[in-house]
Amino acid sequence: PELTMEIPVGLEPVTVAEHTENEVWVVNHISDSISVVDTSIGAVVDTIQVGDRPGDLAFAGDPKLAFVTLMTDRSVRVIDPRTRQQIRSIPIEGNDPRTLLPSADGKTIWVALYRSGNRTTIIPHNIAPNPPKPTNEALPPAPRQGIIVDSEDPEWNGQLKVALPDHDIFEIDVADLSVRRRYQGI
Repeated sequence: PELTMEIPVGLEPVTVAEHTENEVWVVNHISDSISVVDTSIGAVVDTIQVGDRPGDLAFAGDPKLAFVTLMTDRSVRVIDPRTRQQIRSIPIEGNDPRTLLPSADGKTIWVALYRSGNRTTIIPHNIAPNPPKPTNEALPPAPRQGIIVDSEDPEWNGQLKVALPDHDIFEIDVADLSVRRRYQGI
């Protein structure tokens, strides 16, 4: 590998994806944008504002569409690369959708969450059991504190009435631009 050029883009570039032979799109995490780069002239030719904390970008479909994860918005934005306009926002029911992977045939996009639920919850300190007594009697007792438990633990879920999804991967149907399936326990 040999460096052939450097092209300034937005703040904190995190992903680059090839759109055409001479065009790449760069996701700028802090700038909340995509820099469209023409590699034949070595310059940014357009900037697309996408929303807070974009994480990844992938192209799929026929005609080809751009899919961009937005971590704060909990969505995948779909952009038409010809017009560079957003055509859909697909809600993702989970924290920080981040990584995208298109299928080989371009008909599916998988979205991995950076912080997916793991079915744990916190028992507040006022109802959590007392901590054990110190083995050294010269020490004062430990203060009450919250504890982390499995949200499906029968000892606690009746009191807390917590139902936490554990969706780790979302499968998007590129043809109708909707979530087709969710995978959990990954």
